[in-house]
Amino acid sequence: MPSQSPITLLTDKSEILDLSKYVVLFFLKSGSNITNLTLQKIMYYIQAWRLVYFDGNPLFMEQPQAWINGPAYPSIYRKFKSFGSDNIEFREIGFSKFEIESEKIKDEIQLNNNDVDLIRSVILAYGKMSPFELVYLTHSEKPWLEAREGLSPVESSTKLISWDSMKEYYGAKLKKTKQKIDSKR
Repeated sequence: MPSQSPITLLTDKSEILDLSKYVVLFFLKSGSNITNLTLQKIMYYIQAWRLVYFDGNPLFMEQPQAWINGPAYPSIYRKFKSFGSDNIEFREIGFSKFEIESEKIKDEIQLNNNDVDLIRSVILAYGKMSPFELVYLTHSEKPWLEAREGLSPVESSTKLISWDSMKEYYGAKLKKTKQKIDSKR
């Protein structure tokens, strides 16, 4: 990741919704589809990697909940739930032109270049996975597993996934990957 610049922190609920629209636009601009379930996981991974690369500083204040199908953000879920398991459609989220709207959102929520690069990297890393591959992946990772401890697989939950567990788990993953790369040199 590039060197850190001033920290962006989205504190308003409308800003996390704008960020989620920015992510949807990124997918649609690239010719890819995105469902609400995929959006939930992409937002989770954006926050997780943001916590790792920016010394525990979140991009937005809403914490993920450990839902049955993996990490979820209730405000984002509610915004896009009308799509069910279908793809989110551009015209339905109230936009007219991809380029204009994504730049407008980026400017309105004051995303810095490092955050834009992080969002792009997360989408490139996880965005080609199906919703169910993302569910499976999050179900195998410690932050979600810890938050769901003691719950049956089909039990609803609003338990929060802690930022500390996210930072620790994904930070350790990054460290392990770097060590593998270094050992091959």
